[in-house]
Amino acid sequence: MASFRTFLLSLASILIAFGTAFGQNSPLHSGLVSILASSDSVVINEFLADPASGLEGDANGDGVRSSSEDEFIELVNAGTTPVDLSNWTISDAVGVRHIFPDSTVVPAGGAIVIFGGGTPTGDFGGAVVQTASSGILSLNNTGDEITLRDNNGAVVANLTYGSEANANQSLTRNPDITGDFFRHSDIPEANGALFSPGTRVNGSPFIQPPTNQPPVLQAVGDKTIKVGEHLSFTVIATDADNDSLSYFAENLPAGATFVNQTFDWTPDSAGVFENIIFRVEDGRGGVDADTITITVQPAVALPAVVINEILADPPSGPEGDANGDGTRSSSEDEFVEILNVDSAAVDLSGWTVSDALKVRHTFAAGVMLQPGESIIVFGGGTPTGFFGHAQVTTASTGSLALNNSGDTVTLKDSVGNTVDEHAYGSEGGQDQSLTRNPDGSGDFARHSTIASANGALFSPGTQIDGTPFPGAKNLPPSLASVANQEVTADSVLQVDLAATDPDGDAIALTALQLPSFATLTDSGNGKGSLQFAPAAADTGTFTIIVVATDNWVQPLSDSLTFILTVNPKPIPSFVEIFVSQETFDFGTVLIGSSAQRTIVINNRGTANLQVSSTTVSGENADLFKITSGGGAFSVGPKGTHNLNLTFTPQSAGTKHAKLVILSNDPDDSPLEIKLTGTGVTSMKLIPPDISACPRTGAPPLRVGFTKSTHRSDASYLWDFGDGHTSTHRHPVHVYANPGLYTVSLTVTTSSESVTITRENFVKVEPAFVQPSPLFMRDGPDFAVKSTGGFSPCGWNIWSDGYIADEFTTSGQTRWYIIDVRAAGDFGGGAWPQMQVFVDEVQIGERTVDNPLPTTYRFVALVPEGRHQLKIVFPNDFFIRETRDDRNLIVNRAMVFDGGAPLAAPAQMAAADMAVKSAGKARKQGIWNLYSNGFLGQSFTVQQD
Repeated sequence: MASFRTFLLSLASILIAFGTAFGQNSPLHSGLVSILASSDSVVINEFLADPASGLEGDANGDGVRSSSEDEFIELVNAGTTPVDLSNWTISDAVGVRHIFPDSTVVPAGGAIVIFGGGTPTGDFGGAVVQTASSGILSLNNTGDEITLRDNNGAVVANLTYGSEANANQSLTRNPDITGDFFRHSDIPEANGALFSPGTRVNGSPFIQPPTNQPPVLQAVGDKTIKVGEHLSFTVIATDADNDSLSYFAENLPAGATFVNQTFDWTPDSAGVFENIIFRVEDGRGGVDADTITITVQPAVALPAVVINEILADPPSGPEGDANGDGTRSSSEDEFVEILNVDSAAVDLSGWTVSDALKVRHTFAAGVMLQPGESIIVFGGGTPTGFFGHAQVTTASTGSLALNNSGDTVTLKDSVGNTVDEHAYGSEGGQDQSLTRNPDGSGDFARHSTIASANGALFSPGTQIDGTPFPGAKNLPPSLASVANQEVTADSVLQVDLAATDPDGDAIALTALQLPSFATLTDSGNGKGSLQFAPAAADTGTFTIIVVATDNWVQPLSDSLTFILTVNPKPIPSFVEIFVSQETFDFGTVLIGSSAQRTIVINNRGTANLQVSSTTVSGENADLFKITSGGGAFSVGPKGTHNLNLTFTPQSAGTKHAKLVILSNDPDDSPLEIKLTGTGVTSMKLIPPDISACPRTGAPPLRVGFTKSTHRSDASYLWDFGDGHTSTHRHPVHVYANPGLYTVSLTVTTSSESVTITRENFVKVEPAFVQPSPLFMRDGPDFAVKSTGGFSPCGWNIWSDGYIADEFTTSGQTRWYIIDVRAAGDFGGGAWPQMQVFVDEVQIGERTVDNPLPTTYRFVALVPEGRHQLKIVFPNDFFIRETRDDRNLIVNRAMVFDGGAPLAAPAQMAAADMAVKSAGKARKQGIWNLYSNGFLGQSFTVQQD
């Protein structure tokens, strides 16, 4: 044998030398790779002894190039039937390198590849792939022998090779199976590839693999269980190819397992577990999967609701009237008391109460039993009374039918779970109830035998001692609504009140924000009334709140709110015609010339003044003509109407007539106004006197000018001394700058002219102390004027009227100074009163006791925002016959920022003030002033 091997090696060397003589690109035919043995069935088709360097030599595809692991031998079954290679061997010149494991079958036309080692990765043309059982093939690059033996040791194929294998590529037959051996990359069909384990030279498989049919996983489906329950199921799949299947699970809940196709889990918490995937694979790319959701519901925990009291045998007579409807009934007065001793509310919808025979009562939908609350099911009747504020109902079947001699009372939930049950015997027929002692948890005992019952035979809805259960509901009382009310001052209004309580509790009535003129009477039983008796000064709107409160341990209330409007006493409807003068003198007028006068007709009443006619009568009526505004007309309340007349004398002398006004004024119709005028042949111009109001004040100073006489044929030119003039007879001028101003009036007729001059007539004082006002408005310029008319000194307010306007403040609440310059006309024995309001709140009142404009100062605490300033004349007085007229004339109003914040920087007790003219000290810093005394203290204002 040794000599034979030596002969072969020598022959191989000769052949290699011979082959080399033909060049590197010459085909390696069987003369170069000696095929010493072969079969028609299994052939050695390709082998790699020298893997190329780098990843180019990674023949087994595991990502790592290895000079030993990437070596391979490719065998091909050239026969027409499968070949079982179990226990066949592959050897090199040294020894066995690989033993084929059991069940190694190569299909007809198929291939098998044996790598030196590693982890062969890839398809390899569908060939069977194995690694050397010895851990290495150990093919020498410079020459070796490859022998395939069957399981009996017989040589099936054998070849030797030399240094031609040391070329960084495999040696392979070309054509495959039958051809000679060539270097792989030298074969055109290889397209430069260095090897092709498991495939033909061109990379195509030796046999077309059959189409793989993927496995089919039986649907697992979603699962629903409760906490604490065990869930187990097996995942099953089928495969038409009978491939070996592998099972996998993904996204399992915590604690769940999947072993040998079986899922096991016992959840400990509720929840929804989604996207749980079960997958099966056949190893040939076939996959199927099912994704499920497992819903874990909370464990069934029956609420702690107990049967607390049972009355099967109501006592005889009225004593047994347990349901309180006034009639004792052996069936209707039976009851079962159910108590919630749980810490949460329980929905009794669909729950049932049964005796030993059948269901006697089914609770209606929506019946909720709060913690510590009870509900009583009577056999029937009309339950009436207190029952400790427990819920009360009657048996839905019309009867409880509890046997006196013994029965079983069962409470079940809506799905039939028994929540509580009590069986009793003859002790139930003792003219009294059986009740737990203590309530909610104790054993059942006859009611009257329990000390805290004080001899009572039953206690439906309450604890044994008659007190309510802790969770008893208290329903609030209900007050009947009251509409908004109106009442007139100096009259009385009564508003009846009514409240009811669904629990039958006593009700107390109270009222909030009652005005001083209101009283509340609580008559008991939820009945009562409010009486309102407002005086004339109580006009306005009032918010009235009435509260009804029950007498439960934790009382509940209901309230109502309505608006009470106190209307002033109706002012009598009247008209009052008023003309400011009894006599209108047209003055001196040249014969043939005309003078015009305007008579203002005022309506001081509250209804429309209807004037039916205006006529001139008297001996000289033809000289006085109504030129406009005459005839019939209407004047609204507080309104005016202008009547224009002319006087045209035809001869010298004083002429007289009267204006007669007929109206619906019952006290002054007809109203006669004297008209006079003097006709002259020639006129000497008499200088008139002039007056001004006011004559002093700070700028801008509004001054009204008047003159004492009037000539109809004259023109007038006023010079105000500040560069401004006017041709009005009675002008109003505003001085912008401080100074002394000389005023003159020039009166001019066709024949002469006269000038009257008043030196230093108007004094405009410098405003060096007074800051800039936030608001300044002359009386005639106020936005709202309820009554009145122009006056040279400002705006004359009539008939208890007012003027109003708005101003805006900013910043924190502060003190503001309000200066009102006003003049008064004495009348009716008194001077006018002036009231000042900010936002309808009166901040002061002054007596205006000077006919010339005088400044009156007020102080108000005003927050940021927009506010209304209102000046009111509350004590108007006028007597027509005597022309005794009290007037308030507002010249100007100004608002200044006082600069003082809400909080005073310092305070001082009265007794500590530096100057005390009279009096004596009392306790706690109080000083008792007397004898028209006063207190005084200096203080310093510092500018920040």
